[in-house]
Amino acid sequence: MVRRVLRRARSVQYAFVLLMLMAAWSHAAAFDPVLDPLRDRLVRAVSRFVTKSFKGELEVGGLRGSLLGSPVLQNITLRDKHGTVIGRIAELRLVYDLKALLHKRLQIQTIEVVQLQLILAQEADGSLNILDLLSPAQPAIPATPDATESSLALEVESLHIRDGELTLQLPTLPGVQKLERLQASLSAQQDKEKLRLQVHQLTAHASPANLEIRALQGALQKLGNVIQLDDMRLQTDQATLVANGVFPGGAQDASLTLHAQSQDLTEIGRLLQNDVLQGPADLVLKAEGPPEAVELHGQLSSTSGHIAIQGHLNAAATPPQYSGILDVANLNLAALQQQGAWHSDLNLQLRLDGAGTSPQERHGTIQLEIRPSRLGEIALHPSYLDLEAKAQQVQVQRFALDTSIAQATVSGTFDLAGTVDIQYALTADLVAWQSLVGMTALSGDVQTQGQVSGTWPALKGRGTLEGRNLRYQEHAIDSLHLTCEGFNSAVSRS
Repeated sequence: MVRRVLRRARSVQYAFVLLMLMAAWSHAAAFDPVLDPLRDRLVRAVSRFVTKSFKGELEVGGLRGSLLGSPVLQNITLRDKHGTVIGRIAELRLVYDLKALLHKRLQIQTIEVVQLQLILAQEADGSLNILDLLSPAQPAIPATPDATESSLALEVESLHIRDGELTLQLPTLPGVQKLERLQASLSAQQDKEKLRLQVHQLTAHASPANLEIRALQGALQKLGNVIQLDDMRLQTDQATLVANGVFPGGAQDASLTLHAQSQDLTEIGRLLQNDVLQGPADLVLKAEGPPEAVELHGQLSSTSGHIAIQGHLNAAATPPQYSGILDVANLNLAALQQQGAWHSDLNLQLRLDGAGTSPQERHGTIQLEIRPSRLGEIALHPSYLDLEAKAQQVQVQRFALDTSIAQATVSGTFDLAGTVDIQYALTADLVAWQSLVGMTALSGDVQTQGQVSGTWPALKGRGTLEGRNLRYQEHAIDSLHLTCEGFNSAVSRS
């Protein structure tokens, strides 16, 4: 995603030059009854030109200032291709050197963005709205050598964001719906070969998670198709995250390291709207190697257990190919959660082998092996889950769960559109359930099996329940056989 944003941002640079020239010329037209209408027409004309640089529409409400002073663009509105407002800026204040354009440089001493409001949303296909917005509105024309030589170098000595607000619509971060009180100080340099963005300081308040971003500092560089982070550091009240190195996927070998330390996972729990996480944790992730053979390694350590990650990524393939193993050892849910959790010792291994990232092209297999473990008073014996995914459909090739209180099997298919066709079977010895349900005088064998099919929520199911030698206190049933069938239909009300 970072790579696509950087690639698409350049198309707006040239349109920005026109905005600067327009702002400077506005001084000559200031308070002139003849030139004022011409300035208004110029505002509209340049706004239309900038709009052609991306899939959306840019509106500039007004201009003030002078060439010798600080030109100001007022009431800027950004709309997407559907006409929905996704960004507003109360004022954009500029200080720049127009003489540098004679040397093919766009030199800006100061950009001050006042009261920025921006909406960042994830589309149905998983992409971000800002990526679609930055896509050229018209097919790109291949750059000629002359055009490449004439490209402008950009230098922004100081960029300040005052009182910004970012609205987030990201399902993976339900606890961050707004970044409020956003303050930032940055600088940037760009030429035809290299881009460097330096974040000197960034602070914000995330809600409803009530999390303070105390500092974001570091640098991002792009040379050709190689993207690198230099000591990028994020600091909150309870956590520190540091990232360094070269991203996978470029011409240069990857060498990316991410280290995250949290004094208390409750902060991360608020981001995920999961109020049960607690305790300290330490995470280290590394990605190393050429694009066609990136090796991934990771280790998560906490008071609740240990997780090891190793994987392989072929970023040069189309679509990307990946495989990985996640090992969980001695996971204690009681140490991870604040209350109501069973003491446990969970040991399992998850294997993934697949290709593709979008819902339409994803395919692969997932294998879960549960090794001898314990969940409270329940013993977990070796158990297995094998899934095969193709686009939006998932096939359960094997589900065999073996515990001290029951054994279960499941097979069938389901997809993200809601279609379900699942067969199941379960057997249980009620003696093993006595301590769990608080009934000491309970015994007998129970077996149930059946099928669930249809499209959610209109599902139908049928199955059987058999019991033998059922005992509860002085009550007894030697044999029980039940057959059931049901249908759940969606009810609409006008």
